[in-house]
Amino acid sequence: YAREGGPSTKNRSPYKFPKGSRIKYDAYAHNDGYVWIRQKRAAGDYWYIPTGGSNGSRRTGEAWGTFE
Repeated sequence: YAREGGPSTKNRSPYKFPKGSRIKYDAYAHNDGYVWIRQKRAAGDYWYIPTGGSNGSRRTGEAWGTFE
């Protein structure tokens, strides 16, 4: 689920990516118990997508996808 306004599960979710989606991202962060990637949208705003669990500084468990 993409989130608007920042990397938090409390923020609005405008979109659910289908399984197997390819997402271009420009940054990542550890926040709210997850590792998030940031995707710039055409309008200049951002969506934030969780990619797996985090302890605040390191990934915990397996990533939800592969990253290049």
